[in-house]
Amino acid sequence: WEIPHFEKMLYDNAQLIDLLAELRAATGSPLARHAANLAIDWALEEMRSPEGAFLSALDADSEGEEGRYYTWIREEVEQRLGEDYPPFAARWGLDRPPNFEGRWHLHGRQDTRTLAERFGKAPRELRALLKRARLKLLAARRTRPRPGIDDKVLTAWNALMCSGLLRAARPLGRPELVEAADRCLDFLHRNLWRDGRLYATWKAGRARHPAYLDDHAFLLEALLLRLQHGWAPQWLDWATRLAERLLRHFRAEAGGFCFTADDQERVLERPRSFNDEALPAGNAVTSRALMQLGWLLGEPRYLEAAEETLKAGFDTLQNAPLAHASLASALQDYLQPPELVILRGSEAELLELMEGLEGYRPNRLVFPIPNDATDLPLDPALKQPQGELVAYLCQGIRCNAPITDRGQILERLRGKD
Repeated sequence: WEIPHFEKMLYDNAQLIDLLAELRAATGSPLARHAANLAIDWALEEMRSPEGAFLSALDADSEGEEGRYYTWIREEVEQRLGEDYPPFAARWGLDRPPNFEGRWHLHGRQDTRTLAERFGKAPRELRALLKRARLKLLAARRTRPRPGIDDKVLTAWNALMCSGLLRAARPLGRPELVEAADRCLDFLHRNLWRDGRLYATWKAGRARHPAYLDDHAFLLEALLLRLQHGWAPQWLDWATRLAERLLRHFRAEAGGFCFTADDQERVLERPRSFNDEALPAGNAVTSRALMQLGWLLGEPRYLEAAEETLKAGFDTLQNAPLAHASLASALQDYLQPPELVILRGSEAELLELMEGLEGYRPNRLVFPIPNDATDLPLDPALKQPQGELVAYLCQGIRCNAPITDRGQILERLRGKD
């Protein structure tokens, strides 16, 4: 944990943001909020293209040395920080021997409360000093030769980043992250969705390589998260098209989904994997996303495909559960479906309700749909407007009687059953 691999990949930072946002929502941790904000700001500043998509990676090396861009010599830091140097050095280990090839990779050594007592400062004053010093060094680092950047746009990794941003928006109080996700999704739709086919990679104005299972699965999950931040019919339409393509071209006869489509290039074998690796298992994410879309639309074909996927992967899940965490999560949703809340009302009413959402509700999906939304592929017997405001509370395909009293709806949304 002290010395990282200095190459910075989009996919693991996207998942880190997602995890930190969940931790913040679940615990209210100030540390989780701080870390999530730092990771998000880094991604938006360092990894985002002018068009709004996210690039793939930053190299580990610069000036011919690994980690050169990120490491320091003591004299430079002391010169730049002046009187702020002693507490900064104690906090970040510059008062100890170098920890990376004769240089210092800054690593937190003492907590701020201990440092405040040591240097006779109030904790708030010390934190301000450390932040001021960090910003000075960040500005100095930007003048160095930068590491090379892998500037291709990968659909799956961008979808993971969109999910992370969308999951972070509410617990961090940063609604602008929804706009950042929208820009990324719009880029993917304009550049990597051609004639009803998704592509896996884009670079220098050219989309290449028909997309794989992970691309479709992660993007479908991101679109479903986006719809819970405000209704956007274009994203629902795209989600259903992705789902249909999954069922038509990726579905395996033995259940589950193959990594490649049946209309891609011919391969010796079309693998069908259920275990997590550096990325969540595509079959697991597909199963969970198809369940959510199936519950929302009342579409049994999606639910049947999700169930078949879980059955196909069940033996491997039992044999090695720690390697199949995503599949176990999808199985939990199948056995105990999350509460699905469909809100219908005016845009102003829905916006006010959604802004009031609070607390950690991992087992709840909330979709706000304006009354004037048209051509919705929803179950015609359910989820329709009823006056100024109505909430449909469902679990799986079973729905309770609609609620039209605003006070009761607020109580349910706030967890006061």
